[in-house]
Formats: sequence, C-alpha cells, structure tokens
Amino acid sequence: MARQGFRSRRVVLVCAGLLILAASVVWVVLTLVHDGSSPAADVAGLVAAAVGLPPIAARLWRWGHRDAAVPSTVQVRTAADRLATMVFDQWTKEAIIRSFGDPNPIPVRWRLTDRKVMDHPRLIASGTLAITGQADRAAGLADLFRGLRRRRLVILGGAGTGKTTLAVQLVLDLADPRTRRPSDPVPVLLPVAGWDTRVHRRLPDWVAARLAEGYPPLRAGELGPDAAAALVSRRQILPVLDGLDELPEPIRPAVIKAINASLAEGDGLVLTCRTTEYGEAIATAGHVLRSAAVIEPDPLTPADAADYLEHCLPPHHGPAWHRILTGLRTGEPGPLADSLDIPLNVWLLREVYVENHRDPTGLLDLDRFPRPQAIQHHLLDQLIPTIHATRPPTDDRAEPFRPLHAWDPDDARRWLGYLAFLLTQHRTRNLAWWDLARHTSVPRAIANTIGLTAGFAEGLLVGVAVGLTVGFTGGLAAGLTAGLTFGLTAGLTEAYSGDCWGSSSRCVA
Repeated sequence: MARQGFRSRRVVLVCAGLLILAASVVWVVLTLVHDGSSPAADVAGLVAAAVGLPPIAARLWRWGHRDAAVPSTVQVRTAADRLATMVFDQWTKEAIIRSFGDPNPIPVRWRLTDRKVMDHPRLIASGTLAITGQADRAAGLADLFRGLRRRRLVILGGAGTGKTTLAVQLVLDLADPRTRRPSDPVPVLLPVAGWDTRVHRRLPDWVAARLAEGYPPLRAGELGPDAAAALVSRRQILPVLDGLDELPEPIRPAVIKAINASLAEGDGLVLTCRTTEYGEAIATAGHVLRSAAVIEPDPLTPADAADYLEHCLPPHHGPAWHRILTGLRTGEPGPLADSLDIPLNVWLLREVYVENHRDPTGLLDLDRFPRPQAIQHHLLDQLIPTIHATRPPTDDRAEPFRPLHAWDPDDARRWLGYLAFLLTQHRTRNLAWWDLARHTSVPRAIANTIGLTAGFAEGLLVGVAVGLTVGFTGGLAAGLTAGLTFGLTAGLTEAYSGDCWGSSSRCVA
C-alpha cells in the first residue's frame, strides 16, 4: 500500500542528505585541487571520501525505507468510525443541497437486469437472487445489498436515470450510525474518472491514495501515518465507484480488468455506469464484474411524476398545475408526459417551474413543444437563469455550494457551453481543472506578470546555488559573479518561455 504523506517526507529527507554528502565530496575534491596538495594527499582524501560515503548513504537509504509502525486494531477501528462519521455528514449535507429527500426522493423503481451483463447467480447470492426496490425506500435496497454473498453491485441506466442518486442513498444508509455495525466496511463514494490504471494498477492502491487525499483527518497523528492504507488492507472500506462511463472508452475495459484482479473473497464494491458503455466495456474486457448483482431502473410512469410534483407544490397550487397533474394521472398523451419518464426531467421541471413559481401552462403548447426533446431542451435552457434567480450569492461558510458573486447568466451559459464543446472535442465527460490552461486566453499583462514572477524565483534559486558552489572554491568575488550570471540567465529564460499561462494557451492584448 502507498504511504504517500509520510513516505514523501522521508524521501525528501533522504534525497537532501544524499545531496549534502555528494556536495561535500565535490567540495573536498575541489579544495584539494585548489590548494595544490601533493598527489598522495589527493589520493588519500579521495579514498577517504569513497570509503566513507557508501556506508552513510546506505544508512540513510535504509532509514528512509524502513517500514512505519503497523497501525493497531484500536487505531484502525477508530479510523473507520471517524471516516464513517465524515462520510455520513458529507453526503447528508450534499443530499440536502440536491433536495434528494425534499419532500421525498423521486420514486424510481430498480430491478435485476435481464441483460447478459451479470455473473452466475450462485456466485452472487447464497439463495434465490432477487433485488427490487424503489429509490424513495432506499433502506430496503440497502438491506438487500447487505444480504448479497459478496456485497457487489453494479447500477446501470441511461443518462439522467438516477444512478448517482441511488449510489448516494446507499452510502447514506450504509454509513448511518443508527444502523451501521462496527464490523461493517465504510462506504466511500469515489468518481472513477480519476483512476489511472497506469499509475495505480490495483484498486486498493488507488482507493488508499484517494482516501488520504480526500479525507485529511485520517492523517492525524493518533491514527498513524498509514491509516488510509490500513483501512483498505483490512477490508474496512466499501468503494462506491461512480461513473465508469466518464472514462475514455479505451480505458474502461482496463478498469474492469483491474477491479476483477484486485477483489479478494470478502471484498465488496458498488459501481455505476451507463448501460451501453458498461456492455461495451465488459465485452472488450472479456468478462463481467465478478460476483456482482446488476440492477437497472424502470422508466418513471406519468402517475409517479404527478405524485412527486404534487408533493413539491404548495397545497393550493392553482388551475394550471391541477390540469397538468390530472392529465398525467389519467394517462393523457403528450410531449410533457412523455418527457417525464426519467428523474432528470422531473427534477428540471421542479427547479424551473415549481421552485421559481412559474406558470407551466406554456408547456402544454404543442406548436412550441411538439416532442419530448423540445421540453427537455427548454428546461435545460432555463436552468441557469433559474438557479441564478433562486440561489443568490452569500459569504456564509455554512453554504459552500452557494456562489460568492453574482454572475451574469449569459456569461455563465457561454462559459459552460465552451467547456461542453471541449469535452465533446476530446470525447470525454471528465473535466480536469489543470487542463483548462491549454484552452484559456490569458491577458498579456497577466501572462507577463506570471512569467516574470516565475523567472525571478527560478533565477534566485539558481543564482544562490551556483554562487555558493563557486564561492567555496573561488572566493566571494567569483561566487557573486557566477551567481549573478547564471541566475540572470535562468531567470530571463524562464520569464521568456513562461510568458503565457500554460504551454498551449493563448495570450491576448
């Protein structure tokens, strides 16, 4: 297992020690040459350095690689309990922000898939394999999950069908302190798009690295420096991997293979993915996800959508909503009813019309909205202005997902449209912030400032290093001259080459 934090500090110290030793040897050699010592003295000095350096370097290397103390059972249990509390608090706040339970979750029905994407039933459950349930009764699905032989589950579905929502609900139910047993692994939701199998070939290594990065309290001194790795190695973590389809197509089969190669007998897992992408990935990988139940949703019925929307509306909601709800319950055909077969569109209708107190009569205009796709496009177009109007800026730290500034909705639409264009061009759904520099136009004044700052910093470091090295042997004047010369050269080179933010970005006047 990786021990990123503590091991990194040890490696830095070891490298610093070896660098000091090497510099000392160079200084001895240069001093002998500069002083004009006899050949015998030169040889003696070099032999002494050659004999003394390897043992010291070996000792430093062994010290840097000695194993950290193995966390005790009490430390691991404490770390697991602390992580479970953090996970539950984190996703409870997120569920409130996303209105998952206000007033109730959208009642999506889930069932075992009838597609050929699931392993042998006898490897999944000891008895009859049957998993059915509704998202507004997720506790029942969590109980069925606990009853699986290996607690492995794949959640499939199309875009906007509630896969991530169900994963979050499972995390909340499995981490709930009222129902979680001390021996139960802690569910941790991780976007699988961040996994590079070339860097972390095994799932446990990647999970340990993500835990150490995403949950800093696990690095607390009383838990030991390797608490995250210990939790993974002792089967105390249930990875909930969200969004396999967000990885580039060639990488998905490699992830499936890495997962199958990493899971031991008692390891559990939850994975979400779009249905088509999952089928293609396992076909290329040559095997399904081993011993995992696979579920997918049924389309929402118009009556389900009507019940949910009515609970979101005030008790006296006016004739327009009454007409729409009645039409949905009686099966009146139309583009609006047909568009509400996935949770995403139901949520959009709630955000744009219910929460914003807008009159929905226009949604029944067949000339304006002849097809369900026209309804969805309209709701998506109105989402940014609606959120801008209903979620004003705040500097309250208790609301981290509220904006700090009032942005213009047209600007936000243009920026988001550009990001969507970039994702389409690169054929990916994963947006990494560090890639933005390659597609960002930077004002030349800002770019020059960044370049000069970087150049000054690099020139200062190079100048000091060269000046000290030459000064030891050539004296103060030689050291200052060399330091200024090399420092100025390095600084100007860095400033010139770094005058734009990112190697592929564009500077504008």
